[in-house]
Amino acid sequence: FRVLGDGKLGIGLADNAPTQKLEIGGGGLRFSTPGARPITCNLSISGLIWFVDAAAGGTDSLAICAETSGVYSWRPLY
Repeated sequence: FRVLGDGKLGIGLADNAPTQKLEIGGGGLRFSTPGARPITCNLSISGLIWFVDAAAGGTDSLAICAETSGVYSWRPLY
């Protein structure tokens, strides 16, 4: 991986030259979130993405903490 002076972080890039704040090469990103999702969605965690790996036979879920018209809430992505 490489961190540039302007704060851009590149992981697994062939040219080792990230053009975004976080750029990941290799075609995959895996979320591993231990513990329970924070109950309250608010300004301090706005933009947080949370993945829940369900038990065998269950349904996994993916949510983001986001604001709409001044109201923060968890929004399901999957």
